[in-house]
Amino acid sequence: MTTDVELALSPAVTYERLARARASGDAAAVAGRLALALLLIGTSVAVAATDRVSLELVVTIGLSWSFAVAVQAVAAAAVILPARARTVTALRAFELWFQAHVPWSLWFLLSPMFFAIVGFRIPDKILIATALVPLVWTGVLLNAFARRVLGSPRPAVVTAVHQAVLWGLALCYAAFAIGGWDRVLDEIGL
Repeated sequence: MTTDVELALSPAVTYERLARARASGDAAAVAGRLALALLLIGTSVAVAATDRVSLELVVTIGLSWSFAVAVQAVAAAAVILPARARTVTALRAFELWFQAHVPWSLWFLLSPMFFAIVGFRIPDKILIATALVPLVWTGVLLNAFARRVLGSPRPAVVTAVHQAVLWGLALCYAAFAIGGWDRVLDEIGL
């Protein structure tokens, strides 16, 4: 079982072990985690948008969606950098947080795997509904991360701050993409 899967299935124990094993971070490891996220996003979006996958398409889409990884990094920074009781360096904390990718990675790979096996895409409504699983699962991982790596006595607050920053930035980006908050409010009838 890889460490990433161990972390996904037993986050508190695994975070405790990983934080004790090494306190300083590795920039190459963080970069690798970010590249993996872009590869997964590129593959998933390529299948969803074109029903095909090629290296050029995956790389292009991955780079185009790099803002999503940047939003993740900003949300992580919002809880990692101010954590005074952190048991590891900030770089190691980023490395450990981005190691908790399994729930979303599985979700991102669900569509391409389904397409490869069945030959057509999962309907959008079903795919969106299945996103609740990694959303909740990530909350569990973040709670363990906050307690074991950041040393927070209130991991639920850390989780709430992280999720508020993450989804707040995502909503602002979506609003910007469709023409601003005035347009969003107009679309929903307010």
